[in-house]
Amino acid sequence: MEFRTSEWLELRDHAQNRGLIFLSTPFSLDAFSILKDLDVCAWKIGSGEFKSWDLVNAMIDTGLPILLSTGMSSWQEIEIMAKHIKMKGNDLVLLQCTTQDPTPLERVGLNVLSEFKNRFDCYIGLSDHSGTPWPAVAAMARGVSTIEVHVAMHKKSFGPDVSSSLIPEELRLLSQARNAFAVMNENCVDKDSVSRSLSDVREIFTRSVCLRQDMPAGTILSPKNLTLKKPGGGIPSDALQSLVGSQLLKDVKADRLLSWDDLALTKPRLG
Repeated sequence: MEFRTSEWLELRDHAQNRGLIFLSTPFSLDAFSILKDLDVCAWKIGSGEFKSWDLVNAMIDTGLPILLSTGMSSWQEIEIMAKHIKMKGNDLVLLQCTTQDPTPLERVGLNVLSEFKNRFDCYIGLSDHSGTPWPAVAAMARGVSTIEVHVAMHKKSFGPDVSSSLIPEELRLLSQARNAFAVMNENCVDKDSVSRSLSDVREIFTRSVCLRQDMPAGTILSPKNLTLKKPGGGIPSDALQSLVGSQLLKDVKADRLLSWDDLALTKPRLG
């Protein structure tokens, strides 16, 4: 299938009208020229174009961000291309890709993502051909900036990419996952602040020091006399050992929390 320039224009306008960013991967200088006239905002270098220097340099010369798919490239070839793009000053997104349709889960290569980030200090992403949403979800959890997937209307569609494509319902799942990860990543939690806000709950669910049975005044406390029970709010549980050897100043029943006022301490208080 080959689109005329007017049809590419219609596709771009339709995408923009739906609030989408229009992109396409050129595989020739003629295709590059058409897309350049359509004012695309970034360029995708397909996995098979890592040695097409005339095409790659034409994209770089626009100054736009570059998404480099690495499905057929060795580490050395990735390094050559990535350094060249960064040297020219373009923003770079390195896409881990496995050129196998569909890609088995064991060949997705999530380990490559962290290696990209460590080696090249650039944006990272996943170009996934597995036909399932799980690699993309896992990549989002690892902090990628970009996900690329194929989409077919249903699994019984005709075409060479159907087996490696998601269906609209799965794409919707990815969109929801993207939004959820964005909320979680953008909102930090302060554990100390959370702990303070849960003071009432902490008192309910933590434990205090109690007696195992009713004890008269004058009793010298031993580990056999002491236990821990909910709620908190009394002598805290981590002070139990410091009470061993202390003397009760009054009669104390086992059905209430032990308090500091009940004790003549022979050791420093903890907690």
